[in-house]
Amino acid sequence: MPRHLPRWLLWTLVASDVVLINLALYVSYIIRYVWQWFRAVDPANDNPFSVYLPVAVLLTALLL
Repeated sequence: MPRHLPRWLLWTLVASDVVLINLALYVSYIIRYVWQWFRAVDPANDNPFSVYLPVAVLLTALLL
């Protein structure tokens, strides 16, 4: 394996990581709050996905 990745491949990997991190967060939101697997969500805690966007940004920055 080469020591240095081509620049385009590096940016492609970073972009795919960003997409997959946020896709995982969105799918987990759908499973928990829309499908309500395992148990029902208390209506007081039922928030739209837009509330979690700052968490998505923070999670993406931390995981990158």
